[in-house]
Amino acid sequence: MLTRFIFSFIILNTASAEFNYKLFQVTATTFEQKRALINLSKSTSNEFVETSKVYSLTDLVLVPFEFVNATEDYFITRGMTYEFLDPRDVLPATTFHSKHEKFSYNDFYESQIVHKSIIKMVNCSASKPDSPVRAEIFSFGSTYLKKSMLAFRLGRKDVDKEKSPVILIDATIHGNEWIGPPAAHKIIEQLLFNATGHELMKKFDIIVAPIVNRDGYDESLNSFHPYIHGRKNRKPTKDGCLLRRNEGTDINRNFDWFWNSTELTENPCSENFRGEYPNSEPETIALSKLMETSKLIFYYTIHSYGNLILYPYGNTDEKVHNFENMRKVALAGKDAMESTFEIEKPYKVGSSLEILRRTSGASKDYAAGKLKIPISLIHEVGGRRPDSQPRVEDIKTYVDIVWTGFTAMANKVAELEL
Repeated sequence: MLTRFIFSFIILNTASAEFNYKLFQVTATTFEQKRALINLSKSTSNEFVETSKVYSLTDLVLVPFEFVNATEDYFITRGMTYEFLDPRDVLPATTFHSKHEKFSYNDFYESQIVHKSIIKMVNCSASKPDSPVRAEIFSFGSTYLKKSMLAFRLGRKDVDKEKSPVILIDATIHGNEWIGPPAAHKIIEQLLFNATGHELMKKFDIIVAPIVNRDGYDESLNSFHPYIHGRKNRKPTKDGCLLRRNEGTDINRNFDWFWNSTELTENPCSENFRGEYPNSEPETIALSKLMETSKLIFYYTIHSYGNLILYPYGNTDEKVHNFENMRKVALAGKDAMESTFEIEKPYKVGSSLEILRRTSGASKDYAAGKLKIPISLIHEVGGRRPDSQPRVEDIKTYVDIVWTGFTAMANKVAELEL
């Protein structure tokens, strides 16, 4: 039986700073029509399509305004039906971000403000004589635009740093997934000031890198169309793209583990471009080196595309080493989040290939496959809104969900013999 396939296009007038575009919802009911949409997503001759996840049930693909008529003809000649939607019912507000100087969980903030707030918390903790926490702030690299990539290592003063197992948390590899910075901020806050965090650090040192893709994140946050800006880094591609927003490499397709083994990453102007060669990007190199931290046993990376906890691999159905333990850890997180919060859409647990689609060059796969880190998981936070963004009013809930899930997973890691 043929499955109904929904595909959405944003048609933008790039010459205007106002909402001046059309939003198509297209229905493809045959394999040939689905293939036509996939082929459309690969078109690069005139930047016909900017971004695509055509294997999803719904998606947003940006088409330059001058191709609106051609796009309609493309659908009509292939027998596809479509309708126009009101963009206001689908697209996020463009004022999510804030330039306020004080961080809170009521808005999204530029990277500098997030880092400033975390540094202030660390200094506050350090000023308390009775605090059990030891903390380090360090730069583990620089982005293409020479922004410092900051990380925070937290542990207990009464635990030997050299002997403590390590957890590495990163967020915002994809710059347009804004929940990453507040989620990382929340984790650090709880580790510094909360008894549960203090207990957890009896078992681990924890390194947190809140914003891996600072260039993409800051551009996305200040963009008129944040959902299509900033997923990739800002390093220009070799042959260039007609539209600057198409430039860059998807850092999470650039790691040296079965790099470029899926055709969807070859288009240099697509949102999933894998880079010129493995580990070609400064952000990838920096994070790869951070993963080599001594005694690292759990790599946990925060994204925002649906309620998912994924373990390796994305390129093969072969089970990852330590599969049973990874699944136990993921299920512990799922159970804790769903038993604590009213989560509308239950979490799915599985490999990236099982639950999403075939991918390659991902950080979690590199951590498990190349570096043999015992536990490597990606936490996809939030419901699948078309733009992968939580609403501002949901930030507080989402960061609490992340903290609950993370602590449950970390405690399960501590129980296992790794």
